[in-house]
Amino acid sequence: MKDSRPPLSRGVQQDMTQPEMALDLVAQPQVPPAASGSYPVRTGNIVRPLVDGIPAFRRIGEVIDGARHSVWLTVTFFAPDFRFPDGGGSLFDVLDRAVARGLDVRVIVSRPNPESSGYGRTFPGSQAERDLLQARGSRFRICWDRAYAAYCQHQKSWVIDAGQPTETAFVGGINLTSAAMGWPGHFGGGERHDLYVEVTGPSATDVHHNFIQRWNEASEREADDGIWADNASETLPLPRAGPTREELASCKSSVWCIPATIRTASQRLEDCHTTLRPGNARYWSNTSWRSTPREAPFTSKTKPSRCLQSLQG
Repeated sequence: MKDSRPPLSRGVQQDMTQPEMALDLVAQPQVPPAASGSYPVRTGNIVRPLVDGIPAFRRIGEVIDGARHSVWLTVTFFAPDFRFPDGGGSLFDVLDRAVARGLDVRVIVSRPNPESSGYGRTFPGSQAERDLLQARGSRFRICWDRAYAAYCQHQKSWVIDAGQPTETAFVGGINLTSAAMGWPGHFGGGERHDLYVEVTGPSATDVHHNFIQRWNEASEREADDGIWADNASETLPLPRAGPTREELASCKSSVWCIPATIRTASQRLEDCHTTLRPGNARYWSNTSWRSTPREAPFTSKTKPSRCLQSLQG
């Protein structure tokens, strides 16, 4: 498809490289990085910045189209005029297509309080909105969740294929509105500047974990109008650290060693040595955080340290 973006002007490029501008940027006060958080800093991730709405949602749409198991997302502000790039359709079009392919699709949607109802357009689950979902025949699951008083659940995240080798997360600040759909450079004027990051690796599992926390504890899950679709009120299990010794012992052919789902990799690999019979089993490692794993024979000489190195490499 032909790129419709206007070219950057030579003048803009020259301005951006002026030494005095660079010095001025360095002199500006810098926001310090976070010192702590709900999850620790983890190595072994691939993080890809996606600047502005069109590049971000184009990539999210690509990953959803390739998903094999699930699509989970959190929504704060939403406008009916939002469309995915390249004719991808509305948010509901994309989610309905994913459900039709047999994927588990879940959405946590922020429901504002009277004190927070003026912050922006939302999808609070009014009767008219539920009628819309009914008319569409939408079967993706929704849990509405509200924050305290004038606060709002301002999270925007996506987890694709949670708990699978292809697990991918997107976190950022771009809302589902047409005003967010701009290109870097904002040549059209009036477009909002924002970003997502695409994450694969152990930190994607943290996003998975956080989604389940919110899903299981959503404030409206017991309300008559707090959920949508069958089984939306069911609780989900938190992601595990990896297979148990019993599961490894029962494995006769292969074992998956995937960093996104195995936090205590060295211990799990020690378990492999104590439970898997050399020559009968094979281990798989997703060595470069891609969807295609590498198969290697598991022998009595396969060292846990070597496996761990390959997993983290």
